[in-house]
Order: sequence, then C-alpha cells, then structure tokens
Amino acid sequence: MRRKLTVFFCAWLVCMASTMTPAHAQTLQAGEPDPDTVPLLATYSPTELVLIGALYPSSMLLITLGGHIFSQPIPSMSAPLPGSFDYRISEGFHGDLTSGKPLFLGIPDQAAYALAALPMAYYAGSSVYRLITGSNFFEFQGTSVHHSTLAFAEAYGWTAFLTTVAKFMVGRPRPYVALDRPAFAWNSEEENLSFFSGHASLSFAAATFLFLDISDGAHARMGDEFGTFSRFLIGTALPFTSFYGLAALISVSRIYDQKHYFSDVLIGAMAGTLTASLVYALRFDSRGVPHRRRILFEKATTPASASALMMTPTLVSDGQSVVPGWGAMLQW
Repeated sequence: MRRKLTVFFCAWLVCMASTMTPAHAQTLQAGEPDPDTVPLLATYSPTELVLIGALYPSSMLLITLGGHIFSQPIPSMSAPLPGSFDYRISEGFHGDLTSGKPLFLGIPDQAAYALAALPMAYYAGSSVYRLITGSNFFEFQGTSVHHSTLAFAEAYGWTAFLTTVAKFMVGRPRPYVALDRPAFAWNSEEENLSFFSGHASLSFAAATFLFLDISDGAHARMGDEFGTFSRFLIGTALPFTSFYGLAALISVSRIYDQKHYFSDVLIGAMAGTLTASLVYALRFDSRGVPHRRRILFEKATTPASASALMMTPTLVSDGQSVVPGWGAMLQW
C-alpha cells in the first residue's frame, strides 16, 4: 500500500507540474500597456484548457458518485486505537446517539455543497456575461474574469481528484462503523471512505482560492483614501474569517456527525489549502494579475549593441615558456 501511495502522489505531482509549470515563468513587467489585461492564451495553453475542461466535470462526478461507480476498498488504514487522540475526539464529540441528529440540523454539511456551487456559478456566470457583453457584471471585477474561472475550476478539480483517489486507495472505516453507532449511518457504499474528508478538502480549497482572489483584488483596487487598518480589515480580515470560518465549521460538523475522524479532517484541510494555494500562486501574481506562460525553446537574439563576453584562443606566457591558452574580451 505504501508503494501504491508513493506512486499516486508522484503521479499527482507530475500531472500538476505538467499542466501548470509553464504559467509561472513570467509576470507582467512594469510599464507594459494596460498591465491588468492578459489574454487567456497567454496564461493557458490549448492543452491546458482541454485538460481543465475535462478535469473539473470528471472530478465532480467521481467525488459525488464514486461510491456508486467503484466497489468499496478493503481498509488498509485502521480506525484509531482506543485511548488515542483521534479516538477520544470521536468518542466524546457527537450528537444524540439515538436519533443521530446532525450538527445544526445538517446546515454545515449542506454548506459544503454551496461553497462549491456558488463560487463556480459566480465565476462562470461572470465569465459568460463578459464574453457576451464585453464588460463586467460588477464594477469591482477586473479584466481577468476568465482566468479566475479556469483557475477555480483547476484548483477544485485537482482537489476533488486527489481526494477521490486517496479515499479508494487507502480505505478507512468511518467512525460510526468503528464505534458502532448506527444512528449516524449514512451510505452503506461509502462506509470505508473515511480518509480523507472530501468536505474538508473541498471546503478549504474553495475558501483558500476565494480568500486569495478577493484579498489580492481588494488590496490592488483600494486607493490612498483607505488607511492601513481599513485595508487590513476589508482586504484581509473579513475574507479570511468569513471563508475559513465557514470551511472550519463544515469540517467540525463532519466529526460531530461521526463521518470522519479528526485526522481525516485535518489532512483534508491541508490538502485542499495546499492545492488551491499552489494553483493560485502559479496562475496569478500578488496583485491578482495573471502570469504569462513561458514560451519554451524560444530562440534568443542578441542586439549588435548589447554587451557580450567573448573567449578567443591566444598564446599565454608563464615567464619560462609560451603555451596555447584562452583570452577573454568584453565587448561593451
């Protein structure tokens, strides 16, 4: 199993590198005309566009219906041992054992789906509106709406793919199975898909991308009339507490509802945060302006007036004899 996990993570890193590495090579330089406008194909290659277009819907299908499509894995990761930190949290933090009533009537659990659907609807809707009208639906939106739509789909799609593969490769009985709490039972086809939490990974992926996108955009657009505290409050504190607070509540509800252990939620949150942060950093700079991808194997040209260092063959004397050697000449 360790070998399988090693192969999986290596394949995941190779896939992410192959699709995203060209995009981070070059940022916009100061003095370029209209620096906030970057053509879509300057950031994404046609191959990347096709891959993301296939990745997002297929990953959503797998994360939603994977339990119906694939057979349950034989658990290779056991439940926490009695007395362990993980075990004590699941044993003591739960709802009514008779009714299995979820936390806050199941609203946090459903909020995970809203945190996925609403941002995608916002980005995609804004992108379609700009494509049709040539202008933004909201005044505060920049010129890179299409880039944000693709980047969100990319971050969410990779997170869903990683989560689904890990669930079916590892296999771990859920708390309500290991602790024999049938009132919290949910889907018999997903009883061994505890590691790691898809609600946590996807919620934190969405929260991370939204926070970075909104925060960078807000800081870039706020003028001098905003003081330091106002910029921090509007551009950092409010989006951070809002999105990460919601993601944390969703994750806590999964422990309370006996669907995941604390370690499942923690690893899921880390996976989602890391994946979304990586995608955003590779696609945008600190102002929220899209990176331009490097044109590989570009033929370099040197102007005649440019400086150059040339090595020429010559004869070198050491005081006793003359031997062939090399001389350096700097052309300025």
